Amino acid sequence: SYDITDDARNRRDAGGFFVNQQAMFPVNREVIELMIEKEDGNNAKNQFVMDSGKILYLTPPISETQKDEFWYLVEHALPAKFRIEKLKSIVEEELEPYFDGHTTVEEAARKLNSRIQMCLDEQ
Repeated sequence: SYDITDDARNRRDAGGFFVNQQAMFPVNREVIELMIEKEDGNNAKNQFVMDSGKILYLTPPISETQKDEFWYLVEHALPAKFRIEKLKSIVEEELEPYFDGHTTVEEAARKLNSRIQMCLDEQ
């Protein structure tokens, strides 16, 4: 992810674009390159040539500057900041009944897994 302010979700610039938006990318560079190729309006499949010869782009072309900026972000990406306190409290809440003898290990594990997964999905 790339989020230098740690408060990117609701920030936009004057043009309505997200500022310092957190983003996730595949870890495989070839997959990222395919994504760029697919989104690039310079691809012949994304162009419509009018009778006058004027080219209309179904998807806007990506400039070399934009590609360079994108690769800069990818090359300098950092792991997203994730606060562990919430997960810690879930673990404590769900394991307490087990250690007190009020539930089975299987039930505690099922509840713990479910709540942790919901928390991670929200993130």
